[in-house]
Amino acid sequence: MKKIIFSILGILIIGIILIVILTKKTEEPVIEDYSYVMVEDNIILDVNQKYYLKDYVTIKEGELEDSLIDTSFIGKKEQEVYYNADNTRRKFMFNYEVVDKVKPLILGGGSLTFRVNSEPELIYSFFSADNYDPNPKREIIGEYDLNQIGSYNLEFKVTDSSGNYSSKKFTLHINKGISNPPKPPAEKPKVEYEKIYQEHKSKNTLIGLDVSKWQGEIDFDLLKENKVEFIMIRVGYQKGFDGEYLIDPFFERNITEANRVGIPVGGYFYTYAKTPVEAREQALWVVNNVKDYKVTYPLVYDFESWKSIPKHNLSLDGLNNLAKIFMDTVNELGYKGMNYSSKYYLNHIWNLNDYPVWLAHYTKKTDYEGPYDIWQLTDSGKIPGINGDVDVNVMYLNK
Repeated sequence: MKKIIFSILGILIIGIILIVILTKKTEEPVIEDYSYVMVEDNIILDVNQKYYLKDYVTIKEGELEDSLIDTSFIGKKEQEVYYNADNTRRKFMFNYEVVDKVKPLILGGGSLTFRVNSEPELIYSFFSADNYDPNPKREIIGEYDLNQIGSYNLEFKVTDSSGNYSSKKFTLHINKGISNPPKPPAEKPKVEYEKIYQEHKSKNTLIGLDVSKWQGEIDFDLLKENKVEFIMIRVGYQKGFDGEYLIDPFFERNITEANRVGIPVGGYFYTYAKTPVEAREQALWVVNNVKDYKVTYPLVYDFESWKSIPKHNLSLDGLNNLAKIFMDTVNELGYKGMNYSSKYYLNHIWNLNDYPVWLAHYTKKTDYEGPYDIWQLTDSGKIPGINGDVDVNVMYLNK
């Protein structure tokens, strides 16, 4: 019996080998042929922008296999391109150059104040980043003395690896007082949830909340009675850059109770991701923690550590890519990804128009001009069932 089995296996293996050999023999090699091809001269493309082959290549009496051109790195590039002509698949080498012509971004005011004899890192006192270069050169131009009281007129300059630069003039004040003394926070007026509901509820909106451990133990029956139509729950957070991922202490209770009373749920993760690996890991981690619950609305990427970007070698394109990876991973797993940010950073940093946005803008009427699906309009909401303040949101169903 064993001999028969081995004989059959031997015949099968020989048959498979013959099929592979015959298949390879019948496969015609792709001809490298430029005779049907017309390509623009001296093609120069901007880094990390979308370009298609069809916009630069014409095939005479044939059909181009169109695709995106790789612009992820600067420099002279060569890309293998395929087309069909005379019923034959052919190829040619497409040559082009990718350049970075975008100046670095500098954000911040026109003055800095520090205590005498302090040791501030002035180059990190402003927000600065480049679209492509994760570590542009940062320098302070002008003379100053941190050990001498006075005011110094200086310039902050940022130069990227392609020679693009931006600069900002500012005044450095050295005094005996507190470094950059903070202004006392203005007392925020409390806003009743019912009032927001009456003002913003329509057939195309849902009114809801977002919650985390900071709201403590919530009475979800009261939320339901008071017309909360959805709730975004913090699933967890990263414990700083390179830190571990931690579940929100109230996540399980919050999502269980929301499911019990029938308030539709979405979730968010507070991230410090610096690498594509981290962004994907965090998406998988979030999905793993919500998979046993009913989740109706998006799972959201929430990055807010803007002051730390210069120290952690993050480019603007790189930062946007991390959010895309998180959202794409969430989408692949059957949920809906979304990005959370304030109006200021949506205008200056994020370039994610193809993805859903959760806008934070604390005002009676937002003037943000970009697309958004949820608007967080206050962090000072009041509602029965929650002791203390809570964020209130409007979700748009047909935006």
